[in-house]
Amino acid sequence: MRLGIQIVGPDSAAAADAIIEAEGVGFEAAWLTSGWLSADPFPILSAAARQTSKVLLGTSIIPMLSRHPLAAAQGFNLRSTGIADSPGRCLGLTAAACHHYLGR
Repeated sequence: MRLGIQIVGPDSAAAADAIIEAEGVGFEAAWLTSGWLSADPFPILSAAARQTSKVLLGTSIIPMLSRHPLAAAQGFNLRSTGIADSPGRCLGLTAAACHHYLGR
């Protein structure tokens, strides 16, 4: 069975450490979410990619309406984050627009 884990930490360093620990105990994938109280996932994934070798990395949801378009583009540019330097380890990126922001 293949197992992944959703990482939530009180700060960026704790989240990166949790990804490193998840790889150490055998999880095959680690996911981060962005929004409200969570930190920007891209620097965390980049730091984790540099300190791990096997765990697959990905984002669960990135709310696009609350991010500046340039910040979103930079985050999705895997080369700029360093994640692209870990071939085959990016699970994917999921962006979402929330109906709450759209006035529904």
